Amino acid sequence: MLRNKVTGLILGGIAALGITAGATTAFAQSTDATAPAVQSAAGADTLANNELAPRGPGMGNRGAMGGEMLANALGITQAELQTAMQKIPELAIAKAVENGDITQEQADQMTQGNGMRGLMALGVNIDQDALLAEALGITPEALATARDNAIPMAVEAGLLTQAQANDLLVQKMIRDAVQAAREDALKQAVEQGLLTQAQADRMLEQDRGFGGDFGGPGAGGRGMRGN
Repeated sequence: MLRNKVTGLILGGIAALGITAGATTAFAQSTDATAPAVQSAAGADTLANNELAPRGPGMGNRGAMGGEMLANALGITQAELQTAMQKIPELAIAKAVENGDITQEQADQMTQGNGMRGLMALGVNIDQDALLAEALGITPEALATARDNAIPMAVEAGLLTQAQANDLLVQKMIRDAVQAAREDALKQAVEQGLLTQAQADRMLEQDRGFGGDFGGPGAGGRGMRGN
């Protein structure tokens, strides 16, 4: 019953945004039809969904073009970015041991088996953006800046048309708004006694680590917002 109430708060908060997202995306895609086909609309949509960057091995296809764009913005090669990504599971498991979320025995089993999927199955909170930044030897803020710069740099390099870039930016704005609505809904759920603060924080951490149910990957570094 409580779960249904919490779900209702979240869905109610993002319903209008969902309608806006559909209308806005449809309009943006219609503008793409008149632009030079440097990259397909489907490819641009993949980049939007994946927030320009893979989040680590074992987490599904995150888009090769997105990786190339992020590598360019970071001033590194795709191979260097891929090497950093491959370090994420090891760093995540080590962090989980350090935080007392798992035992060393569990860590050893995960290292030899399903890696971060094992952490996810146990409900361990992982901020993959922070881990990727650590693997790259930069701050999470620098990684976020690189993502922001990746789209305009891709336009300059001819990887995207301006119309496609605009589409990506609009979709990111929508996802950010949906994430904010989700945070507000969880805050209300805590205030109404439907969730504990710890439960709400865990849901938000899961959003940051794995993309969440309504947000997209790359929402890292955000927590419950105050009034």
